[in-house]
Amino acid sequence: MRLLGMDAYKAVVEKRDKREFDSRPIPEEILVKIMQATRMAGSGKNRQTGRVVVVTNQEGRESVAASGDFGDWINQASVALVFAIHSDGGLRPDFDIGRMAQNAMIVANSEGLYSCPMTVYRQQELKTALGIPDEYDVPMVVGMGFPAGGSKKSKSHPRIPLEDMVYRETWQDGLV
Repeated sequence: MRLLGMDAYKAVVEKRDKREFDSRPIPEEILVKIMQATRMAGSGKNRQTGRVVVVTNQEGRESVAASGDFGDWINQASVALVFAIHSDGGLRPDFDIGRMAQNAMIVANSEGLYSCPMTVYRQQELKTALGIPDEYDVPMVVGMGFPAGGSKKSKSHPRIPLEDMVYRETWQDGLV
């Protein structure tokens, strides 16, 4: 049963990290769908300590871009999703917000949007700019928007073969 604009396997396999956007805003109904998918990501012990700040204004996106060493492209994104996790988020809280971010990017792809994650290097500055409480960490951002009209169709870097990545039962046993 298909719930979204494309099947889940296709949405995952065809998703590519892209940083080239046009200036169209993302319609509210699409943004709500993306946020709903983000909300539905699982979390360790169902703590649900992840939060998202949706940044659409230029000044906010400039603050987001300045928080990463390689984030200038965020200025052209229609939306920057700033993922925050409470410091009491469990043993591996980044895992939980990684799941949230992946859900957001897969649904964005199924809706015809480009997206790409960005690592936050200057968390305190970003938390101050966006009013995020001190007890939250903000390790990642996802920028997204509609593809730029002149975006070149690039192929993904080749992925390693499945048999070189997956092992059965022990490391020594191959996939086959």
